[in-house]
Amino acid sequence: MGPDSFWGDLRHGGRETAVGGIQFVDVTRESGVTFRHTDGSGGRRYIVESVSAGLALFDFDRDGDIDIYFVNGAPLRGTAADADASNRLYRNEGNWRFTDVTARAKVGDRGFGLGVAVGDYDNDGDLDLFVANYLGFTYDKHVQLTSQGISIYADPSDFPPMANSLFRNNGNGTFTDVSVASGVAEHAGWGMGGICADYDADGDTDIDVANDVYANFLFRNDGTGKFEAVALMAGVAYDAQGGEQASMGVECVECIDFDNDGRLDFYQTSYAKELATLHRNLGDGLFADVTLLTGAGTGTFADVTWGTGLVDFDNDGDRDIFVATGHVQDNIERYDNAATSATPNVLLLNQGEGTFVDVSERSGDGMRGAWRSRGAAFDDLDNDGDV
Repeated sequence: MGPDSFWGDLRHGGRETAVGGIQFVDVTRESGVTFRHTDGSGGRRYIVESVSAGLALFDFDRDGDIDIYFVNGAPLRGTAADADASNRLYRNEGNWRFTDVTARAKVGDRGFGLGVAVGDYDNDGDLDLFVANYLGFTYDKHVQLTSQGISIYADPSDFPPMANSLFRNNGNGTFTDVSVASGVAEHAGWGMGGICADYDADGDTDIDVANDVYANFLFRNDGTGKFEAVALMAGVAYDAQGGEQASMGVECVECIDFDNDGRLDFYQTSYAKELATLHRNLGDGLFADVTLLTGAGTGTFADVTWGTGLVDFDNDGDRDIFVATGHVQDNIERYDNAATSATPNVLLLNQGEGTFVDVSERSGDGMRGAWRSRGAAFDDLDNDGDV
């Protein structure tokens, strides 16, 4: 895969623009960020190659600047070792300059990474850990498929689904696996991402899981650390047409109050020929699919959609939507003349009345390229007041 793209805003370096609205410019070349992602592929098309990888933004050295941690793949069976195939940590030096401090920080893990989460697990937070598990892949279970005689990646349903995992923080730097005791392990699926939030505002944390090729999960916390599966009753298991979506991406679900009504809503990405979906929280534990009503799926139907964020990019008080896109099949052009593997990402502007409009093509050169994107993260990297 090509070098990861890294975006700033058009005020960087003293540059200005007469174009209104949200504007992003690619500053990768001058930033010092040279990370290149590897999916570990060697021609055998193991399914895990198609879903890697993610990243995290956080201030690891507490200097007031947001740093970047990239998760990498690793050489899989039959692929030659790659000396650069490790996770990478870049320290923010300010003014859009970054330094690779991976070796010094000892965080250059060389395993096959899919996603990453950052939190204070061993100090004053006692944060627990939820892991959305995807599928039961082993080399022995590898499935080789073809389309029109051309080798392609298998479908997740060709592999057994997995139960998700929940680990309780013991407060001393260790965790206890409470997946079974909590009820989370009773339900197996193809989990591509999850988010923990108090969607029903009852004072405890619930869990939403976006599944690939399967109904989504919503685990309601009963206040005692036990969870009940309520996605079907709540209205988030399927889309408005009752269809199972192939929800994609490690950060494929975002929980945020998009319409500023005080209730947390869910936005999740999906596969090609499926809209990314916005579920509005109606209160009383119920949701409605308002994707078509709001335009929140505009520009997302044609391509596979992955990492996403509901972020107020223009500081107008309303959250806009960014969606990373890129096809699972890296060679889809060879057997489908209506699809491409590298696709432009999507930016939807919140018009302030609960509706969105696609502004991708007029939001700067940072939005005009085509990539096979996966993970996305958002923060104010230059401390100038915008994300």
